[in-house]
Amino acid sequence: MAKIKSIFNAPDYCHNANDQSVVEIVLARITAAIREMNSIETYAPALVDTLGSCLSHEMTTTDLSGVIMNTPHCKIACELLNSLFLHYSKKSVMTVTVPTAIRALSCGSDELTRNTTGYLSLAAIHNGRLLAQYSLQIITNILSGNFSLVRVIPQLYPENREPFHAHFPQILKLLQNEQTDQSERLSILQFTSMVANANPDLILKHLDDLDIFLFHPPTRTAVLHIFLSLISLNRTFALVPHLDALRRAAKAADSDNTLAIMAKIIGVIGRNDSNTAHIAVDDLITMSCRLSGSLPTILKEIEGVAECFPAAVYPHLAFIRSIPETLPSTSAVCARIRALSRNGYLYPAGCHDDATVVNVAGSTGVEHSDDSLVSKLSSKIDAPIISSGVRTTVNISDSAEFSAQELDKNTENLANAYMCSRLRSSCSLINQTSRSYGSLNPYIENIAANETTSRDSPLSIMSSQSNRRCDGV
Repeated sequence: MAKIKSIFNAPDYCHNANDQSVVEIVLARITAAIREMNSIETYAPALVDTLGSCLSHEMTTTDLSGVIMNTPHCKIACELLNSLFLHYSKKSVMTVTVPTAIRALSCGSDELTRNTTGYLSLAAIHNGRLLAQYSLQIITNILSGNFSLVRVIPQLYPENREPFHAHFPQILKLLQNEQTDQSERLSILQFTSMVANANPDLILKHLDDLDIFLFHPPTRTAVLHIFLSLISLNRTFALVPHLDALRRAAKAADSDNTLAIMAKIIGVIGRNDSNTAHIAVDDLITMSCRLSGSLPTILKEIEGVAECFPAAVYPHLAFIRSIPETLPSTSAVCARIRALSRNGYLYPAGCHDDATVVNVAGSTGVEHSDDSLVSKLSSKIDAPIISSGVRTTVNISDSAEFSAQELDKNTENLANAYMCSRLRSSCSLINQTSRSYGSLNPYIENIAANETTSRDSPLSIMSSQSNRRCDGV
């Protein structure tokens, strides 16, 4: 390899066809022998050293007619890179190759740049952390026009996020560039989805740039996944301004899976406020007519909106009743939706704040339900309302005087019950004392007998015991 370096480093190498032929033949035989012997790890440093020496020369030249052509040194560099990146899965080989390959990206030769970009895309599969060390150089090449290099960003971003966060607006603008192809746009959208999961606030101000891609089937799903990431991180409020774009895109979508994802997003946005709830339910009802296979999913989203804003579902009760309840899951969801919407219609949302617990009793003394009004207006109902169930009754015809008398009477009854319990406790204690004392004093045997047979009140027993003690003394 040292001899080859000395030949192509000669000043007249570009004009010496004989030397060029010798270098090409010898280099091809060396690389073929390395492949056959499977000794690339041994000779990789020497090949990389030769590549670096070759890159120090000009990679392009202009002929007499003004056409840009690759130089002989560019051909050598392409051959060496090809031999090295055949082993892109071997970390030891890539460790010595990648730093020099990064230099080849800005060599000026379109062919060499294109080949190196493809090689780095392969290397990024198994060597993301290694390539992430050169994230800033890769970003610079991307923004300089090497758009194909955006394919490596999803592999590099998890290993080194800061450089990509710093250049996120510039990278996102490449979506609007006419020179980027579909695969490159998908890579940028995948990268945007990863940013949404790692730093959602960074992309909120750029969501308007994504709306246009909801109307293109190849990129629609990627944008929807970005919206789902924001929803999972409680950034639903940022999607409210994009509800109109979602609605228009849903009308143009023809894939059941895509429409199901849109239904989930629209349903979550509809829980933000009353206005969006009405809009979301209207769209979900329309989508349910188109998607018979995804009907359970759409009904679950309608139920979610009904839990927050039941009045938005009430106008569509007739449609909910008309849905065939062939599946148990569909039947249960429809029943809950009907119950929620009826409750929302009978008891507006404002009454929940003023609901109180009222314990009441009827004139017959039978107690009615002690359930709170809030529990009866619960936003989560698993079954339709049954009119024959127990209801809370509030008697509003009783006067304040009657209520006061009832309270005094109850207080007196409680006081009497308390005194009786105290007397019983005292009686029990004296009985135990008397029995113990009687076992020691033969003069009070009659008292113990009288205690076992007496049916008098506890007060009379206490009085009798006291008198007899005094007589004995």
